[in-house]
Amino acid sequence: MYMMDRPQHFISQALLRSQVFADLSSLYAAEVPLYGTLLKINCDVNAQVAKEHPELHLKEEQLRQISAERHGAIRLGKREELKWMGRFFAVLDMFAVNFYNLADAGQKSQPVLGTAFRPLHDPDQRMFCSLLVTDFFDKATKVRIEKALESREIFTLALKEMIEIYERQKGLTIEQSLIFRNEAKELFYFRNLATDYPLYQDLYRQGVNIAADIACFPNPHLNHLTPNSLDIDRLFDTMKHVLQQSDFEMKDTIEGPPPPENPDDALCFLRQTAYKALAEPVEFFSADGTHQCDVMHTARFGEVEQRGVALTPKGRTIYDAAIQKTDKINPQLALTDYEEYVRQYRACFKDLPKTHDELCKFELGYYTFHFTGAGKISDIQDGINRSNVYTLVEKGLISYTPIRYEDFLPVSAAGIFAANLKQYGTAQTASKKRVYSKEILESALDAKIYDSNDLYEEIQNNSLIALNRK
Repeated sequence: MYMMDRPQHFISQALLRSQVFADLSSLYAAEVPLYGTLLKINCDVNAQVAKEHPELHLKEEQLRQISAERHGAIRLGKREELKWMGRFFAVLDMFAVNFYNLADAGQKSQPVLGTAFRPLHDPDQRMFCSLLVTDFFDKATKVRIEKALESREIFTLALKEMIEIYERQKGLTIEQSLIFRNEAKELFYFRNLATDYPLYQDLYRQGVNIAADIACFPNPHLNHLTPNSLDIDRLFDTMKHVLQQSDFEMKDTIEGPPPPENPDDALCFLRQTAYKALAEPVEFFSADGTHQCDVMHTARFGEVEQRGVALTPKGRTIYDAAIQKTDKINPQLALTDYEEYVRQYRACFKDLPKTHDELCKFELGYYTFHFTGAGKISDIQDGINRSNVYTLVEKGLISYTPIRYEDFLPVSAAGIFAANLKQYGTAQTASKKRVYSKEILESALDAKIYDSNDLYEEIQNNSLIALNRK
């Protein structure tokens, strides 16, 4: 007889999360064979870096974990979809971190607001979610988009049931997790089906390709699944060489900060690039199921990223000012003289210190701190805090470790979207310009959106607290 009060054995969220993302990686590789090529090259590059830099002390298991990291991206059309997506990712111990206003990203703006779901501590997987903002458009277009999305249901009843069971039980059994995993694949796979071809055409004519990809498709298919690289420049060059004999091509540049000039220079935030979006066959149907036409739809691409140290708000201010300067560089230069493009791009960042020593000393980056064992703890008379810890670093009593940036950059994300969708400079067409805020997205999500700076500062402060307790 089954005892209702019998303790249940739940699968760990970390294990379930790794399984779900491994499922999605296999799914995406089957849908987009070039993604499998990207993964193999990335693993080879990471292995080369580990071999050439023994000082990194990367063991085989660590290398496997680094290469297994993924950041996915999906696009949502309705507030209710975002709310359910937040509940879905909570099952995997992933929560919304940061508000990304891509609707106000300058020359690369897109009609979406974004957040990223990830574990709050030690992130290994991430999912960037974009929510289409229909009030970005004129009234007629807004009404058409909302009507197209009105009856869309992206979550199966079985998946909703598993989410609700998790919320009641505070966990899923092995059997329930298998159902959850299967339904998750149903949520994210590419169906090659779409509706309302006239709306699709009109949105493309208006240059809002991303809105067409959201409004006319039945589910939030993965538009990329990004591996983690230890040397994005090497991977970029290798992929360009591999794709020379194919119909595919790499994005012209790498988004984010410039490449470090010297091996010991710090990489700040993250750098991203991609091979350009694939043209995939899609069948369009009318609302009554009548076949309308067949088209080649371009939306999904292969992205890769390399992560560096997280910068403080003070460091971010310098970084953002540098990024604004890069808008003045002629983008065609990347095609005609890439070395000169990089030189000019790097010059825009002259005010951002290059080394970890400088970033740490001037409190521009986040770091954890540790005793070196080179001196006596009793030699430190006063309490250790962020303002005096670097003096102890200079004396050799304390060492530091960079805190890796686990989040995203709105201008870089918009740049990836723009390059792959051939859509730059999207402007609002609403009669009254809308100002977007984090509160708007939190209202749709019905949950808090965490600030990554608070999370990085907590990690840093905890390391200082630990030093003061010794």
